[in-house]
Amino acid sequence: MAYHHVGVAVKNVDRAHKFYTEAMGFDLVKVVKRKTPEGGWTKHIFYDCGDGEQFAIWDLRGIEGVLLNPEDWR
Repeated sequence: MAYHHVGVAVKNVDRAHKFYTEAMGFDLVKVVKRKTPEGGWTKHIFYDCGDGEQFAIWDLRGIEGVLLNPEDWR
């Protein structure tokens, strides 16, 4: 089954980045950082894991416990 990407939130971005690049051998593809409507931010870090598929880790800051309305992100 093909997919575009799979993403997981991590507690320690530096450790996760080291693991996925060094242990797993994934290449960093891109980083997307956005502010949230509530003032926090998200960072979506994409890695190439082969066959056109990507793995991503989320760095989420300042949005703990916030429920977001999807329309606010448009």
